[in-house]
Amino acid sequence: MHLVKVKKMEEEMEEVFRKKVQEKTERMVKAERDMEERMRREHDGVEEERVEVGRRREELRREVEAWEAAMETVSAKSVDSIGKRKFGFGTIGRLKFGGKT
Repeated sequence: MHLVKVKKMEEEMEEVFRKKVQEKTERMVKAERDMEERMRREHDGVEEERVEVGRRREELRREVEAWEAAMETVSAKSVDSIGKRKFGFGTIGRLKFGGKT
């Protein structure tokens, strides 16, 4: 009778142990799945940022090209107006010294 009782307690303890092991395994599997999902979301976020940086870099490159082209135009106009001023055809016009105005 005592051996039967001990055997029954042993079986119950083994069942509790199996349940705890199963629960722990399930928690670990869930934690691993959650971690993989979080890593996937972070990877996707990094990829989106990479694409955005590439887009902004291209936009900046176009703005710099436009600015440089505008500066070349302004520079060409400045050189042109300096050349005209040498001959008195500047934007101010001719200045008269003495005499009536």
